[in-house]
Amino acid sequence: ELYTDLRLTMADSVLMKVDKMSMATSLEVRVPFLDHKLVEFAARIPSSMKFPGIRTRAIYRKAMTGILPPFVLERGKQGYSLPLKTWLRGELRDYMTTLLNTSPLIQEHMQLDYINNLIDEHMRQVHNHNHVLWALMNVALWHRRFIEADAPRSA
Repeated sequence: ELYTDLRLTMADSVLMKVDKMSMATSLEVRVPFLDHKLVEFAARIPSSMKFPGIRTRAIYRKAMTGILPPFVLERGKQGYSLPLKTWLRGELRDYMTTLLNTSPLIQEHMQLDYINNLIDEHMRQVHNHNHVLWALMNVALWHRRFIEADAPRSA
């Protein structure tokens, strides 16, 4: 499992994205847990010690006991994500609503009433539809940029 992560998942996805984004913003990013000596050591540890039962990061948690507070040691993984739901309810609300309601692609191929219902539920915080709304916005923008832009204009 460590080999697969190192050769496929991390190199071609996670590390590549971090590298590109950090270079684009002139940030120097370090990955101290990927020091080759530490990785080689970790590769020699039996899986049964690294993953007793379903417990993840067992060795790390044990090593950090007394150093990190318990609420940090016991919490699950936290991903890094954009605050899309907040943006769509705030500063992107009008832009999203206008974009989705005026997009020829959305109007022609999708149920605008249903999409407006998703927007309404999202705004009223009945449901978090940020993934669907964000995807629809990107499709509408893609269509505008690559399809509508190439369409012949009538005089």
